[in-house]
Amino acid sequence: MSPPPDSNGPGGTAPPLGAAVRQLSRTALSMVVPVLLACSLIACAVIRPDIGGPDYGETSVAADSPERRAEQATVRIRNLGCGAISLGSGVVIGARRLLTNAHVIAGAERLEVNLWDGTTVDARVVGASVEGDLAIVEVEEDLVTQNDAAVADLAPADPTEGQPLMVFGFPEGGRFRISRGRLMGYEDIDGQRSLVLSNRVEEGNSGGPVFDMEGRVVGIVRAKFVDSGEAIAIPVSTLRSLVSGSAASGPVPECGAF
Repeated sequence: MSPPPDSNGPGGTAPPLGAAVRQLSRTALSMVVPVLLACSLIACAVIRPDIGGPDYGETSVAADSPERRAEQATVRIRNLGCGAISLGSGVVIGARRLLTNAHVIAGAERLEVNLWDGTTVDARVVGASVEGDLAIVEVEEDLVTQNDAAVADLAPADPTEGQPLMVFGFPEGGRFRISRGRLMGYEDIDGQRSLVLSNRVEEGNSGGPVFDMEGRVVGIVRAKFVDSGEAIAIPVSTLRSLVSGSAASGPVPECGAF
């Protein structure tokens, strides 16, 4: 088994997911990496809002559709820390609360949340779970009444194999995109039961929501397979247990924790 790729540190590719990143048995070539966009302070300043071609997915949804409400619940997260700016995605789960990956907010000295209407608000980490790679983020203002954001509902159960699913987020830190696909199955990745999706994801999708066709959250994007770009996500059953319990109440992960 080949070792996981080395981290390039700030300004390059985001580091591997933990020290226990493993190739999966279904293919000897698959490697798992997070989909967090990390760049230098100078490089991030020139990221274009229109980055990403057609392969990144759709950019618009119909009004009064489940997709529109899901779009209003999806955010871009900017983490200023560890000598760089890291860009990920997240989802609104309460008037002032959001969910994302713990590796998205690791080492944060300042967090900014970009909302669907173009508004930017400051945020702070309420708690995080390094093991579960999940973080709860809070903002001061009511996102629903002041910014017309939507609160996403968590699905009552994990999705079934073959079920159509949508990944919402901001690949490459650019404009909002929807990637459509299906649940291919479940894998034990880094000791955690995970969704494996046919949806394509890129750096910047980390922490973004996976929705079913009714607009309910069934997972949170965590990583991808390097060779195929297929998404790996935390299932909603895990999200529920982490959010309702004390597992996601730890401090902000330090730089290099992932």
